[in-house]
Amino acid sequence: MKEEQIGYDLELSRSLEKTISSPDMERLLIDYADLGIKSFVDGPAKEIPFAKSFIAITKFGLAFRDEILIRKIIVFLTELTGTTAKEREKFILKMKKDPYEKRVGDTLLILIDRMNHMEKPKLMARAIRLFIKEEIDIETLLRLWNAIDKIDVINIGYLRSFYSDEPTITNTAFGRTINQNLAMSGLLTIGSVANQMMLTAPDEEVDGSEKHNNTVFFPNKLGEAFCKLL
Repeated sequence: MKEEQIGYDLELSRSLEKTISSPDMERLLIDYADLGIKSFVDGPAKEIPFAKSFIAITKFGLAFRDEILIRKIIVFLTELTGTTAKEREKFILKMKKDPYEKRVGDTLLILIDRMNHMEKPKLMARAIRLFIKEEIDIETLLRLWNAIDKIDVINIGYLRSFYSDEPTITNTAFGRTINQNLAMSGLLTIGSVANQMMLTAPDEEVDGSEKHNNTVFFPNKLGEAFCKLL
């Protein structure tokens, strides 16, 4: 399936929303774990509104990229099974109140399709669970999704370390590359040694900061929220 199709097929978007809200979602996803992708698509998937619409659009069979997208969506949905259908429906209704997110299915499809690692759809779903529990607001949810999209998966462990009591990232080219990716993802804040000196006493260090040459990386609220997904 071409990426542009996702944004223009209203039925596909609505069917994903319907699947998320379905009280039968968890029961149907159990079949996927037992069967695998091909057998699942040929059988139980036809009971899932999203998969049924997706299969109907790909009239000539599923290409490899289509199968990968279905797998990513199933991973995403499976991570949501710890929530109730009522909670998931409430999430969709809240999202639709945002003027830029009225087509929730479209937003989710485009984001999930872009995710370059199977761990990322899981993190997207975990962010929704935080939103459902009212631990984050909609702005933080959207920023977390953006961070999940941008972060290199291999750097997630380093992020956890950065926010721990004993960070392990060192002042090397490798360490700078890691912190730059985390900062570009919005999960660290970039400052400078000059700014740090203005805010602290001469011999004082900023707790949790990591200095690289003239650049200082600081923890921030979004990074703290991201660590709750891990």
